[in-house]
Amino acid sequence: MEKLFFLFDWAAGHPVLVAQLVLVSLALSVVYAVGVFFAVIHMSPDYFAHKAPAEATWRRRHPLLRRLFRGLKNVAGGGLVLLGLAMLV
Repeated sequence: MEKLFFLFDWAAGHPVLVAQLVLVSLALSVVYAVGVFFAVIHMSPDYFAHKAPAEATWRRRHPLLRRLFRGLKNVAGGGLVLLGLAMLV
């Protein structure tokens, strides 16, 4: 309980920083909502109807890019796991 009071006291002592954090959080929420909206709009109508992707995807055309993006995705995932573990401490 003592840590919670410390957090509230800190927030009361830094109102500008707290307001900036709230505004950035709200802005990111809007950006994510717009991103999801556009992702759904650009999906083909039968996107979930097939188990395998269509043959005309960029994955078949650019195997080097596919490996690069897969590697970057795995590095980002590992970083997120490390950040999650750090937040547990």
